[in-house]
Amino acid sequence: MPPRIDLLKKHVLGKTFKRQKECYSADITKYAPYVVPSRKPKKVYCAVTKMVLNLDPIEIEKHMKGKVYKRKIEAFEKKLERMKANAPDKDATELIRGEEEESGDGEEEIEEEVEEEVEKEGDEEGGEEEEEDQEEEDQEEEDQEEDDDKAVPKEAPLPLPRRNRPRPNKKKRRKSAHKSQPTAKRTKKE
Repeated sequence: MPPRIDLLKKHVLGKTFKRQKECYSADITKYAPYVVPSRKPKKVYCAVTKMVLNLDPIEIEKHMKGKVYKRKIEAFEKKLERMKANAPDKDATELIRGEEEESGDGEEEIEEEVEEEVEKEGDEEGGEEEEEDQEEEDQEEEDQEEDDDKAVPKEAPLPLPRRNRPRPNKKKRRKSAHKSQPTAKRTKKE
């Protein structure tokens, strides 16, 4: 069937086409922190109220102006404030750790100086003993690594989940001790 221009113009200039065009060209980023695209096409998800809405700017704005959304957003912001107040201060912990590291740096420098002096003295005495010592140390390290491998027990695999485990929330039906007797049929009295 060939398209009719007058019917096509009527459809393009109509309400439904205009509304669908707005929906497809809608920019969701302005509602970004709380309203995000849903898994379903043509839908959006409100993270505050946990509702799925149509991808219609009018409907989204109506939802965001509603009482439920306002109540939930206030509760959400209060919760965030409480969480921030109760959270440990990271800057303070970094400062404390930084001070400890600075105090420890001096000790490390002294140890490095002592090691350098010992190395200088060893160079003066002779290099053959150092090579033998180095070989012995390497051998000891290899032996220790082998012992560590043997000493560590292999972890047992995790048990598989049971498929038909009883659910604690469901109540079991009690079977009655006696079976109900079939009722006798009533007959008409003449």
